[in-house]
Amino acid sequence: MSLSFTIKKTLAKVYDLFGINSYKQKKLNKQYNNNYIRIINYHMTPISSKENFEKQVQWLLKNFENCDMNKLELFLDGKYQFKDKPGIMFTFDDGFLDNYQVAYPILKKYNATGYYFVSTGLIGKKRYKNKDYNIISNYMTQDQILELINKKHVIGCHTYTHHRMNINDTNEILHHEIIEAKQELEKIVKQEIKIFCWCGGEENTYTQEASDVIKQAGYKYSMTTLSSPIISTTNHLLLDRINIESWWSMSMVRFCISGYMDHRFKDKRNRVHNLIK
Repeated sequence: MSLSFTIKKTLAKVYDLFGINSYKQKKLNKQYNNNYIRIINYHMTPISSKENFEKQVQWLLKNFENCDMNKLELFLDGKYQFKDKPGIMFTFDDGFLDNYQVAYPILKKYNATGYYFVSTGLIGKKRYKNKDYNIISNYMTQDQILELINKKHVIGCHTYTHHRMNINDTNEILHHEIIEAKQELEKIVKQEIKIFCWCGGEENTYTQEASDVIKQAGYKYSMTTLSSPIISTTNHLLLDRINIESWWSMSMVRFCISGYMDHRFKDKRNRVHNLIK
């Protein structure tokens, strides 16, 4: 566990203890009159985190309104307004099998929509190990992905090989990772893939060249991990998300979505937005 994460975890507990997380969340809601969307991105959702993840979902849906694809499109076109509480989107990167085994049934239980961003070339592959958390998972199969679609969940493209973009990418690499990935995924799911999700999230993994190819490929939306509330005038190709993991404490969840991380990412977010707008 990194020092920065330890500090963030401690801050989250202190903020929760003194009601600061709740205060900041109410302040954020008032600032936007509840009319915004908070997009969360998860990665693996191991069975060991099942109970904790369900607590997260329960709390989030108590304080936010589920935002399905139809609401997202209407909201970004200025035709839908969140009134009683802000919108929430549950997104999952990489297409891990435990997203299907653990997250999907819980979202189904609470009538919530999942957005699953899969790397086309990794569908059905075996054994990925997350060294940071010592968690192992396979990837979802085509049949499992099709089931998610049939149950009104959303599939997006997360490149072909889970490729982190960089300034040395050739035209061939960008075409394969962005355009061919979309085309092959559409053949599998038999519907248009509207969302592209960038990999990595480090500042150097966002490039103007890749952004141009995303537009060329015809994606309607793309998502980053740069932490910012989504409002109706947000650029459709700059939908920022906040990272949360399924085993994190509720104090961490409240801390992350109440605005602290938005402020922390501000300078990086502005630089990246100016680069790939």
